[in-house]
Amino acid sequence: MLRGPVMERMDKSVVITLKGSENWPVWKFRTVIALKTKELYDVVDNPRDENLSKDELSKWTKRDQLAQDRIVAKMDEGLINHILTFDSSRHVAKVTDCVL
Repeated sequence: MLRGPVMERMDKSVVITLKGSENWPVWKFRTVIALKTKELYDVVDNPRDENLSKDELSKWTKRDQLAQDRIVAKMDEGLINHILTFDSSRHVAKVTDCVL
């Protein structure tokens, strides 16, 4: 996995700000790639396993929070209003797909 200055530049430039349906396909593509490079996409793409141990659940929750941060950090504030009540990156991604 890439680390250091190259990855930091990628983090800042790969994902564009989601403004609405006009740039949603490109935003989604870039966001998925950014989540995959950080090994976070699986928490967005798959439901949480209900049989996780306490330690595994803690790790999953941390990864989910990181994924949520990656997703909402590049969303226009008006769009964030649609997802304020959701508590997982999977729910945020699903609503984004439906709203736009």
